[in-house]
Amino acid sequence: MEAQPTAETDAREEPLVSQALSAVLGSRPIDRRVRIFGGASGATLVRVDAGDLRLLVRQEGPVTPLLKRNPHRFTAMKLAADAGVAPRVHYMDDTAGLTITDFIVQKPFADFPGGPVSLARALGELLRRLQGEAQFPPLKGVRIYAWTGPK
Repeated sequence: MEAQPTAETDAREEPLVSQALSAVLGSRPIDRRVRIFGGASGATLVRVDAGDLRLLVRQEGPVTPLLKRNPHRFTAMKLAADAGVAPRVHYMDDTAGLTITDFIVQKPFADFPGGPVSLARALGELLRRLQGEAQFPPLKGVRIYAWTGPK
């Protein structure tokens, strides 16, 4: 994904986004705001830096057939965050399509401490934790098949 600083005129936020940021940041001033471009969802993404916090503000656009397919996307996001396998959720308003989470800086797999073996172990642990959590609600109109190994 590509990041670009927002112009002051672009920084005018909807009242809901401003209210959500105030709830998360309190009186902490915003140091930097950067619009993030890319992704498949069509959501508006903005990185917000405030002191030691690095946040991602995600505002969904109009409801599309893809979004309608997963009406439980916010529940799934919260379950994954609670399991420690997704960024921490600071603010969520599923009616408004607005979330504020920790911003996770992308790092290449090659930079993982301990190399490929440590990475494989860490991914296995992540998968174990995720599978041990509450079951995610089903998607509408989507069949998910489990691979049971070679036949």
